Amino acid sequence: MSFEPAAGRAGVAFMRDRETRSIWQVLTRQAVEGELSGERLERLPSHYSCWLDWSDFYTETELYAAATG
Repeated sequence: MSFEPAAGRAGVAFMRDRETRSIWQVLTRQAVEGELSGERLERLPSHYSCWLDWSDFYTETELYAAATG
């Protein structure tokens, strides 16, 4: 799956799966519309960090910018 932002209601974030066009509620990880409606995404291990903390701890990190033009 690959995701893009989707229009949401005030205070609720949604994303759209480009392949199935299913709409997912970000906080619940559940598809609320489309081919995968009712399915729930698996939670993967993650880490929240601000850039300054991250760059101090992971000094080998490289950043890449999307091509524009």
